Amino acid sequence: MAEEVQADVRILLVGEPGVGKTSLVMSLLEDEWVENVPAKLDRVLIPADVTPENVTTSIVDCSLGNEGEAYITSELKQANVVCIVYTVSDDNTIKRVTDK
Repeated sequence: MAEEVQADVRILLVGEPGVGKTSLVMSLLEDEWVENVPAKLDRVLIPADVTPENVTTSIVDCSLGNEGEAYITSELKQANVVCIVYTVSDDNTIKRVTDK
């Protein structure tokens, strides 16, 4: 099994399914809005040589509806940055995130 590359900065995107977490990451990677995205991305590793800060960055897509509580807790503890993603067209998406 290949050894996992460690990131200097770990970013966790967390929110309900379908709020746009994966769309945000895909848009960052493609440098434009992407219409057709997968339901979830595996961990994305951005090499240091393509960031202005010269740091390796990991982005983790974490869906509250699809992941177990232990997994989410583990990812939260490892994250340097947590981005809570919700849709402004559905107040319940922010309520469910804040209730967790």
